[in-house]
Amino acid sequence: MQASLAMFLNRKLRIEMVYYVGFPQPTEKLMNLDKSKKRIAKKSKMGFQGYPKISIVYYGKTANFADEVMIEFVSEEGADIQTERFTSKIDVREDEIIQSALVKMIERADAKTVVQANSVLILS
Repeated sequence: MQASLAMFLNRKLRIEMVYYVGFPQPTEKLMNLDKSKKRIAKKSKMGFQGYPKISIVYYGKTANFADEVMIEFVSEEGADIQTERFTSKIDVREDEIIQSALVKMIERADAKTVVQANSVLILS
């Protein structure tokens, strides 16, 4: 049975829930938005480094506003893809909580490769 990314991370790394699985706990310090974005960009610029691999794709109604992010996790080559989606009323790329959570998920999954979409995929 395929487990979602959140279930995998929860079981393996004991992430507790606040608003959604994977979001930082109130006792954890949120990362500055710019710092989070830079850390994700740095990891994604490194190219393929092996598995585990995390892919980040942004979705929205227009190319300028992403209200949803999908995270895909692959533990090893040929393994099932585990996905998790988060939505926000503001642009998810500018949401400090979501961006901090993405960094935490990358770190806790010990992702060797991070792939990030350069643009917003438009949902019709």
